[in-house]
Amino acid sequence: MKKVFLLLMLLMLPVSQTLAAKWVELKPEEIVSRAQIIVLGTYNFNSKLKSGKSFFYGSQFHVEKVYRGEAAEIITAGIDQNDTGWAEEFQQEGGKFLLFLEKTKEARFLVPVAGSN
Repeated sequence: MKKVFLLLMLLMLPVSQTLAAKWVELKPEEIVSRAQIIVLGTYNFNSKLKSGKSFFYGSQFHVEKVYRGEAAEIITAGIDQNDTGWAEEFQQEGGKFLLFLEKTKEARFLVPVAGSN
């Protein structure tokens, strides 16, 4: 029943592009293992977002600490386009992000392993 309702909702929406996601459930050890780069820092929400072939946008990310791999002080990191609102609020309250990133064919920038971290 849920699938039919979701399909009907999608068909009724006027859309120029549709992106769908199914997050992969991974154990924490698998996420750490797949991550090519692990960094701590903050997004620059004033920077122009870069689009990719997925639902991630590339945003400037200020790296404060690198835990794995190599990263410049400023990198482009993927963020789910639906997460920018709460993520910006989180940072305004002093929050920082620990990102587990990997390279994919769908984006010209690093994206979170298996979806939003």
